[in-house]
Parts: sequence; C-alpha cells; structure tokens
Amino acid sequence: MTTIVEQAMAVARDATREHGQRGAGGYVLVGAAVRALADAGMLCPPPPAPSPRVLPAVLKPRHVEILLLVEQGLTHPEIAAQLVIGWETVRTHATYLRNLLGAHTTRQAATIARNAGLLPEVVPSGQL
Repeated sequence: MTTIVEQAMAVARDATREHGQRGAGGYVLVGAAVRALADAGMLCPPPPAPSPRVLPAVLKPRHVEILLLVEQGLTHPEIAAQLVIGWETVRTHATYLRNLLGAHTTRQAATIARNAGLLPEVVPSGQL
C-alpha cells in the first residue's frame, strides 16, 4: 500500500514530466502534494526571521553632518563642496551609513537615523 507522500510524489513526477516535455525548466509543488509532504514532516521549516538590526548609540560627527545635509536634499557633490571633501569620500561615508543602518538609500539612512534619535534636532536658520 502506498502512502499519501508517495502518491503526491508520483503526481508531481508525472506533472513534471508532462511540463518538461512542454519546455518547463522546473516546477513547484502545490496543493495536496505540499500538504501531504508537510503532514509527513518532509518540508523544511521556513527560515528564521532575521534578528533585528542593532543601531549604534551615537554616530561620528562627520556622519551626522552628512546625514543632515542629505535630509536637506543635497547631492553627494553638493555635500562634498559644502564639507570641502571629495565626492568619493562622501560616497564612501554614504555606503558605510547605509550598511550600518540597514538602509537601501542614503535618504533612507537619514530617516532611520532621525527616527532612532541619532541626529540632533535642527533649528531653522534665523530662529535662534
């Protein structure tokens, strides 16, 4: 007597053969086959959720300067001109900050830093 798992695998094998003849390069088990494999404990569990990113307690002053300028909408060359450093240096700092804060863009890094309290409150000029 065959088990449900063996039956599900036979159905999947037949479907794979049929779809392979039609040019498919692979397949994904669905429906009853997946349920049967899961019930039999033959599916891998989902990967564990990534651990939350630990943000630094403080940022270096240069990093704070760069992120504040990014918040103002300046480009890397504009930031470089204002800080009197090369734009490649700004790019290096931006890459470091994106990796450190888990951001995809430098603007997102500035938002993460702001929300985490890593950037000082900025007083608009003329309001001191």
